Amino acid sequence: MGIVPSYNGKVTANFNADTFRIMKSTKHPEEAFTVLSYLLGDASLKLLATYGAMPARLADQPDYLASVESNYAWDPDFQVAVDGVAYADNPSFEAYMPNYLESRDRIVNEFTSLIQTTEGLNMDDEIAKLQADLQAIFDKQK
Repeated sequence: MGIVPSYNGKVTANFNADTFRIMKSTKHPEEAFTVLSYLLGDASLKLLATYGAMPARLADQPDYLASVESNYAWDPDFQVAVDGVAYADNPSFEAYMPNYLESRDRIVNEFTSLIQTTEGLNMDDEIAKLQADLQAIFDKQK
């Protein structure tokens, strides 16, 4: 477990925050609310254990952290994860992305492959190209 990273003095922590929602267009809002209430209530801890996720509910965090810490022979300090929540990126990396499949292809298949297989890249230039390409992909949505 490391510190929450900072770039040029701006602290950002990428978090995978799975959320539930009831869509306005649902044909069964009462039933959806019943299921959502169950997932956030009685089933919450079991569901979190299945995901291997830290509870957002503050009252549930100490028991969760104690159970995770018990998996290690040393004494890890998971407080950094708790403190890092204050620096969650917004929009998050799970937020809506225009032209998702094309954007993902540019990032995962092209950019990631490039940086993993090409020696001596000028990363500033490659990141600038990636940003410009992604902006062009996003703008197609408009």
